[in-house]
Amino acid sequence: MTTFVQLSDEEPALDLINLLAHQQEEAKAAAFEKQSISQLQARQYGEVVETLLQCGELLFKGADKEVEGVFIIIGSLLQQVESAEQVVALTNKIADVITQNKTQQTALRLRLLSNVFNIFDRKSSALFDLFLKTVDFAAQTQNAQLLVPHLKNIDNFVVDWNLSVDQQKTLFLSLSQVLRGVGHRDAYKLLVRYLSKFEGSSGSDLTVAKEHAKQAVTEAIKGADFTQCDVLLEMAAVKQLETDSQYATLFRLLKIFAVDTLDAFNAFHKQNPTFLQSVGLNVDDCVEKMRLLSLCSLAADQTELSYASIASGLQIAEEDVEQWIVRAVTVGIVEAKMDQLKRTVSFNRCTQRVFGDAQWKQVSSQIKSWKENVRALLEVVKNNRTAPVADV
Repeated sequence: MTTFVQLSDEEPALDLINLLAHQQEEAKAAAFEKQSISQLQARQYGEVVETLLQCGELLFKGADKEVEGVFIIIGSLLQQVESAEQVVALTNKIADVITQNKTQQTALRLRLLSNVFNIFDRKSSALFDLFLKTVDFAAQTQNAQLLVPHLKNIDNFVVDWNLSVDQQKTLFLSLSQVLRGVGHRDAYKLLVRYLSKFEGSSGSDLTVAKEHAKQAVTEAIKGADFTQCDVLLEMAAVKQLETDSQYATLFRLLKIFAVDTLDAFNAFHKQNPTFLQSVGLNVDDCVEKMRLLSLCSLAADQTELSYASIASGLQIAEEDVEQWIVRAVTVGIVEAKMDQLKRTVSFNRCTQRVFGDAQWKQVSSQIKSWKENVRALLEVVKNNRTAPVADV
């Protein structure tokens, strides 16, 4: 990480002005040198930065270390600007100069953006726009993977930058779209966070989220590791699809994946034979996921199931039950043990497809049962401690 140190004198800036002047035509060089030195002597540091930035691609001539040195000087001048508004405006201009060329020195330019980012206090108002420009540049230069380490800081960014709801929408959606391009699993999570910011919205404010809601629904259905679709059902941005002529069928499919059975899915597909393909879903993949979800539902109702009942619920042959149990355990949606002699499966844990009032009551009942068991055990221990020792 580059650390910017505020310069104690103006010599580095004068050296940079001289260097850039020598790279320009004589007439332009004289005017540039006169203007920038005059601004520097008047301690108009913001104006100096603006004049330097007008040199554009001349700032990138030389080895990488030399270019980084140029921007260290520009950064140190920026730190001496007193107006917060001017700092934000200048930071955006610096970012624009860095990102204007998207085909040459892209790794260097990303480093420069990072260096500029590190100039500021973490709560600086200049960082939001700068981060968005960095995200956009990384995406356009096929470097989106470099953004992944920043994902752990997203919640801190929201707080530190005091982002409005609209700014949060912009942040979450931008990152989601960029990460989807590189197949990162957090793309879906960020899309859901974007949609969550529409709670309380209505009318045209809600309509802008429609396409993104459709995207989230199809990704939730398609994703092998997304087993709780009920979260989307409760979101205003997604619920609007239920009454939309274009998306009502997709919403009905989401409800099936959230709470219904394989039978319901098969009936849906029979009624809408071309729909899955039209929204980019594969029939076989959907059937596989519905079988896993159906297994979760069966395991939530009973802790021990026979091979026959599982085969019936999943609509598979009984000899295939063990294969599906192994698949479910591998995916992580159940913890189970198979008894091949008794042809039963015991479930220690399963993922709840829906977590509502009924599930909270079930948790409450289990906690009550555990408390009673612990109380009984403590009573046994207490009685054993106080029981008289028999004479031998």
